[in-house]
Amino acid sequence: KKASDEEPVRYSGSVLTYNAGMIAGLSSTDYNWSLTNPYMDSFREEMLMREGLISKYYGLDTRSALLTLSSVDVYVVPKKNEKTTALPYGFTLSKKASENSDWLVYTNDHALPEGYIYTQAVTEDVWETLSALEKQMIMTEAAMVPGEEDMAGVRLKTLSERETGNDTGSGNAAGSPGKGSLTEGIREVTAVTELSENIEMTGDGTYTASSGKEKITLSFEAPAGCETYVEIHGLSMDLPAGEDTAAITLKASSGVRKTLTFYTEDSDFYTGRTDFLVNLGYQEMPVTSLVLTLPSAGTFSFESLKVWSVSYEGFDERIAALKDNALEKIQFETDTVSGQAELEEPGILCVTVPYADGWKAYVDDEEAETFPVNGRYIGVRLPEGKHRIRIVYRRPYQTAGWIVSLVSLSGGILYVILRKKRDTADRLQLSISLIDAPDGEGRNGP
Repeated sequence: KKASDEEPVRYSGSVLTYNAGMIAGLSSTDYNWSLTNPYMDSFREEMLMREGLISKYYGLDTRSALLTLSSVDVYVVPKKNEKTTALPYGFTLSKKASENSDWLVYTNDHALPEGYIYTQAVTEDVWETLSALEKQMIMTEAAMVPGEEDMAGVRLKTLSERETGNDTGSGNAAGSPGKGSLTEGIREVTAVTELSENIEMTGDGTYTASSGKEKITLSFEAPAGCETYVEIHGLSMDLPAGEDTAAITLKASSGVRKTLTFYTEDSDFYTGRTDFLVNLGYQEMPVTSLVLTLPSAGTFSFESLKVWSVSYEGFDERIAALKDNALEKIQFETDTVSGQAELEEPGILCVTVPYADGWKAYVDDEEAETFPVNGRYIGVRLPEGKHRIRIVYRRPYQTAGWIVSLVSLSGGILYVILRKKRDTADRLQLSISLIDAPDGEGRNGP
């Protein structure tokens, strides 16, 4: 339905039609960009998102933290796919909205408004030491602010070396956090690998399949009440001649099924991404296995293949704290977002609209700096107290373009005027010449 004259709604889900939200007047996390926003693209690469094409965004892979931090209110699933679709933590089935429909509609119990305020921040230097899952969870409590150390009074969240899990490197899904840290609920789960009949391990992390539909089975014991992830690091493929794309199917013991489409270097759509983190969903019961089905004969290499569990203990309280510090009376107009806020201490406003060069902020009518908070959304530093905030988008060089256009138009008009004057003068001179010409040479001649 059309969303005009109603509260803003942002939805996500599985098997959605790209850009359909624009037709319905709704905001969605599934869309197809003709020109990809570089901040969104970089963020999704940092999060090791499961996507083959960087211009098509397949939502947020059912990641509960990212959905909530993106102000997603509704998650929809086709009824026919109910048993194979992962569901995010904290979303409740709306029986009324799902009646007489081919879709199941889930509403977010912890939905955040399109503008919320952090009172803690981490610097870009600290952010770079974190793994993908650690970044995902740290954003539920602290904002990542790029660049300088000066946070204008905002409290810095400092993490010890054990807490950041530096020993594993920032490219991995998670580190080895110390007890008491925010990320202590992220744990690697030991997995045992089994292979089907026509596949063999031909090297460290390299599997050669002699036929299609061969399987790699990982057996493990992921705890209940967690999200379960599989991390594929350093993926490469050597496929049969003429093939440059492969879709690996992942099916968990919970019934959740996902597909990872990979374009090789021979493909025109090759992205250069080889690391992926696939969410198998939040489950109340333990997840015990994952089956990866290879699509064809060929050689498939994984630098590492790991399973992680992520606990959501304390998630509700952290999100509630962000919700308490919300942008109030928020309004969306063409290229403009506005609202009001009251802070007891300095904070970082996060507006869940993709950041781009050209956004300008005004706090109490005074211009304020904007920046990409958490790598992708519009961020503004706010001092304590009551404030009116207005954020306006102007295309870069738009003013300069107007000036150039105006000068060009003025020049064109001046040229036309001068040309007309010159033509008039020329015609007048010609007339005088004809009148003054000797007999037989002018217009009255023979």
